[in-house]
Amino acid sequence: MNKKILIATGIYPPEIGGPATHSKKIAEILSDNLYDVCVVTYSDKNQYDFDGRLKYKLIRIARSNKIFNYINYFFALVKNVRNYDFIYAFDYFSTGLPAFLVCKLFRKKLVIRIGGDFLWEQYLDNSNGETLKDYYNLKHYKQSYIKFIIIKLILRNSDKIIFTTNFQKNIFQQFYKINKKNIIVIENPIFLDRYYIEESKLVKNKNIVFAGRMKNKNNLERLLKIFLEMGDIDFNLLLIGDGPIKNKLKDIIKNKKNIKIYDGVLGSDLLNNYFKNARAVILPSYTDISPNTALECISLGLPFIMTKEHGFDWMKNYILEFDPKDDNQIKDAINKIMDDRFCLEYIKIIRNINCEYDSHKFVEKNLQLFNNL
Repeated sequence: MNKKILIATGIYPPEIGGPATHSKKIAEILSDNLYDVCVVTYSDKNQYDFDGRLKYKLIRIARSNKIFNYINYFFALVKNVRNYDFIYAFDYFSTGLPAFLVCKLFRKKLVIRIGGDFLWEQYLDNSNGETLKDYYNLKHYKQSYIKFIIIKLILRNSDKIIFTTNFQKNIFQQFYKINKKNIIVIENPIFLDRYYIEESKLVKNKNIVFAGRMKNKNNLERLLKIFLEMGDIDFNLLLIGDGPIKNKLKDIIKNKKNIKIYDGVLGSDLLNNYFKNARAVILPSYTDISPNTALECISLGLPFIMTKEHGFDWMKNYILEFDPKDDNQIKDAINKIMDDRFCLEYIKIIRNINCEYDSHKFVEKNLQLFNNL
């Protein structure tokens, strides 16, 4: 009998971000391997035109206020969980909390995949920028201590916890005291086949692109401030995505001609309309635990610059990093990428990165996990 899996995710395409990309990919992998799959997600709309073409069931919970979001999500899980063997949640709180309660009520198994940190990101919504490591080492999680205790309860009582990097696993083991037997690391792979953009065409591009959620965690106000200070340069900054600070960012740039903000788009449109016309991609987050965008850039041979606090240790000796709280380092990285000679050399370095962990190994690890539950 084929297993039936209910996937609980906070975001799903056309929204941009790791959970959106990977929940969709996992759902496709499982459906292709004859699993019965249902995806429940928060969403800006009840439905999109492409939803009906999916191989699996997709339920969108339209966002309202936070309390109703949780209530509506909880009841969507309650309504559907009887037909499924276990819940696979893509974070530990916004989907993990309702999933945990439902699994306890209906005696279902719970798997939680952690590639971000809700508590830290919520802290950044109301404070100055801070990296993930500093957030825990400075014990700022104690400002949300009740939530911290709830999360600790959820993580310690889940059947499996999947981390995407050892970087985050080590932090969580230290502070949440999770049983090692319940932990597995399944890294994010490069899903796209290597498709390199021609170097001479790439260097002619004048767009520096950010794609992702527009929230404080991604350090976008600092990025705009730096780009505005650079004056009238022959390059454009394009921000693509949606999120709670989008209107605030629009107010900051006003009518600045070389800074544009666009709505989130599907992966293929992002690739064809923006990445293939970019000089480079920038990932300015305070911490980027396992950025899928960086992997997509490697698959395209596309230069990218990013925060130095991330979980991809295997690429640290190759890529151009910066301290996300140091304006001069960020500005210096942007200036380097705008230099044609440097950019050509950097393209060669990016294209020599050896990423041995591919989508086939990723699929094997996930299927082995699901089959053993």
